[in-house]
Amino acid sequence: MQFVGVAIDRREAAQEFAEELGVNYPMLYGVQAAMEISEAYGNMSGTLPYTVVIDRDGTITDVFPYEVDHETMENAVLKLL
Repeated sequence: MQFVGVAIDRREAAQEFAEELGVNYPMLYGVQAAMEISEAYGNMSGTLPYTVVIDRDGTITDVFPYEVDHETMENAVLKLL
């Protein structure tokens, strides 16, 4: 299992945010490139936060265009194990 963050912000601001939250997974920083990645995964309106769960075959199984709580994310991940 791998988590990847996409930060639609300047690198410095994104790094500060990640440090404050204790993010321990890789993050892509950038404005245009990050927005293109977000759009590629269905976020056409630029909603933030926007979470996508992708299975091992590369199929999107869940999309959450809002802040996801622990229980919801746990259920999304457990069904893939």
